[in-house]
Amino acid sequence: MAANRVSLVVDDQFSGKATFAEDGTEQDALAEYLLVNHPADGSSNFAELDTRAENDTVIQNLSVVPADTVLPVAQP
Repeated sequence: MAANRVSLVVDDQFSGKATFAEDGTEQDALAEYLLVNHPADGSSNFAELDTRAENDTVIQNLSVVPADTVLPVAQP
């Protein structure tokens, strides 16, 4: 039984700004979405710090905070 496959690639040219994956592929769709919604110029929310390292109670950098406050210290 032959597959009912439709190729979305019209030619060998890339139509969008993301050019590492062929047009019509899932990788191209994701890359185009990310470029539009999260630009690399620093204007997206991902370029902003939401919590200073010393106040972060979820992911802790032990070189910034004096002691681990997330995991309890195991008692022997």
